[in-house]
Amino acid sequence: MSAPAQQKMAGRDTLDYTTTASNTMMTNNLQDTFIAQNEPCKDWARRQVLCCRYENQYFRASGHKIAVYNQFRGCCPYKVDLDNEFAGSYKKAGCLANGVVFCLCPFLVCKGTSKFVSVLDSEGEEKFTMRRRHYTCWPCVDYCVGICAPCGLCAASTGGFFSYVGGYDYRTIKQPIFGKMETGEENPVGTITLVESIRPTCIGASRTEAMRVCVDVPESSTPKDIASLTYIQMMYAKQQKPSFRFPVGVSCVDQGLDVETQNLDFQAVVDKKY
Repeated sequence: MSAPAQQKMAGRDTLDYTTTASNTMMTNNLQDTFIAQNEPCKDWARRQVLCCRYENQYFRASGHKIAVYNQFRGCCPYKVDLDNEFAGSYKKAGCLANGVVFCLCPFLVCKGTSKFVSVLDSEGEEKFTMRRRHYTCWPCVDYCVGICAPCGLCAASTGGFFSYVGGYDYRTIKQPIFGKMETGEENPVGTITLVESIRPTCIGASRTEAMRVCVDVPESSTPKDIASLTYIQMMYAKQQKPSFRFPVGVSCVDQGLDVETQNLDFQAVVDKKY
């Protein structure tokens, strides 16, 4: 089965998820557009019976379909189907997911990484993780970041405006994707990149709109493995409310996420120089 989101590039597989006014997902190798489809009548009826706790989202193209759904929001994990076959699920890290020491006294964890999201494959095995990096006194830094975050976001808004004036009206936010959590010292296996358009709101201020989410994962990943990342891509594309620590492109706020931010002009975005 051909991957509906698989493209060979420099020995790796990439998934290119593009949001527009019609909410589409682009797959370069098939030249298909995955369009957000309305839910079937039976699913709509199920949501009414379950007091609107059932959620789903479909993306369809010629011969392929990706379905992201949650049978009972708040109690069940989000799951992904690829062409009507179960591809994987999304799971937030529990209290003991990163060890007893991290749970009881995170101050004692001064190196390595901890996961806050797991992506499971169709067999229920952990395939990908999203993590944060630790350093000495990182909980204190996180506390200070929470207090100073509004100032950082305001500064980023102003910086985005002047970037727009200078002709660099696009921004990328790149974050590493890790594999299965074992020791916490593993290296990333890929990246997820959010491409945003910078829009001025007034003189000296701006906002951003998500345009594209690109995922670069190992070539050994199966089509189902790649499809299982769809829910995280939807959060990056701001089609779902983030349920984990989400990068915003501000260095002081994104401490520990190993985020790389870059301002680009139009041609660089067209040439995918990110």
